[in-house]
Amino acid sequence: MATSDQIKNALLTEHFRYTPLTLLDDIINTVNELVYQAVSEIETALLNVPKEQLGFPANAPAQQDGAEDNNGEDASEAAARIEIEAGIVKLESLLNSTIDKNFDKLEIYTLRNLLTVSNAKEDEGLENWIVLDHYKNIQPPSADGNAPTPESVNRLRRKVQETEKLQSALKAEAAQNEALLAQLRPLMSAAPAAQSSLKPDQDTTQQTQNSSFSFLTNAPSASALGVGSERHANSLAQNTSFVYSQIPALRDIVAALRTHLVTLPVKNMAATVDQSTEARHAYIESQTRRALDRTGVDASVTPDTESLGRRMGGDETRALEGIVAAMAAQNQASDKMEE
Repeated sequence: MATSDQIKNALLTEHFRYTPLTLLDDIINTVNELVYQAVSEIETALLNVPKEQLGFPANAPAQQDGAEDNNGEDASEAAARIEIEAGIVKLESLLNSTIDKNFDKLEIYTLRNLLTVSNAKEDEGLENWIVLDHYKNIQPPSADGNAPTPESVNRLRRKVQETEKLQSALKAEAAQNEALLAQLRPLMSAAPAAQSSLKPDQDTTQQTQNSSFSFLTNAPSASALGVGSERHANSLAQNTSFVYSQIPALRDIVAALRTHLVTLPVKNMAATVDQSTEARHAYIESQTRRALDRTGVDASVTPDTESLGRRMGGDETRALEGIVAAMAAQNQASDKMEE
């Protein structure tokens, strides 16, 4: 369980959008950066000042070999540089120590008294009653059966996915239907009149190529019913009336076809059977009888008798005779015992 200090830190972090310790770290880092810049400026200024003004002797004792150092400086300048660098290091260490000591006090004071909810004993537990602005008017989930559960959320997610799939499929089907309608609309329009410059044979070919279903909308009956007009495009009753009006014409066509069907010659199917077909039927019949004989089935058919079933062999007949003789002997023995 979270402690009181953890709850306070979480509350302040959510309110400020950053942790309280982050603010103090930024302040300390800024001060350290300023100290570093100040020390660098002091070092640069001291190195640019003549060494005599800083108290160094003008002529320091030369080295034993009398040669200059690697940087082309004499012994006095090297000694002054070493002294300045050592002093700068000590100054920087002193400043860092002082800043760390004082800013640690600032950090402790700020966290205890400024960036906190309350430290008074009478206000203990106050953080549990504080509500931030973005938490106001939020209703907690109810404890009844209507509360969302992981299963219900997953079920709703699957429903949304299936709905999206269905919507995509419907859009694709609508696009296909629109493309099909775009191909069918020219067929429903009236065929364009042939140009007078075309020859008679070309005129006939052009009319054949431009054949369409325009008669469905350009016929007199269609014009009377308003078929094809945009005003009645979605009228189911009007479309039904048009279909019903076409039934007499269909009946006339069926009657005409029946008259033509009667005049067709009747083909005798029995006369078409040739000798090769009869020979094939006889061969199949003979092979069938032979197969039945091999399995013991009597395939002979007489007009007065029926088939008695499977034909019995000699061994089976002798076995049955032995069984009958044994049964007869047993009956005779039982009769003698009774007498």
